[in-house]
Amino acid sequence: MLSGVITPHEADLVSDVLLDHGDRSTAAKRRGMNRHQVAAQLNTASRHLADYILGGPLRPAA
Repeated sequence: MLSGVITPHEADLVSDVLLDHGDRSTAAKRRGMNRHQVAAQLNTASRHLADYILGGPLRPAA
């Protein structure tokens, strides 16, 4: 997040669902979203993080 790879919102979502093993449906309800929107945002954040870790081109987070 500090490098601009993902947004603070995406970092919070990744932490909540992937690192803390939270439920996507619960995370979606807390954020006023549906679980498909959460899945899409997680996919985007995961791709950006993977590119960053693997040394790919940096894209500023939206």
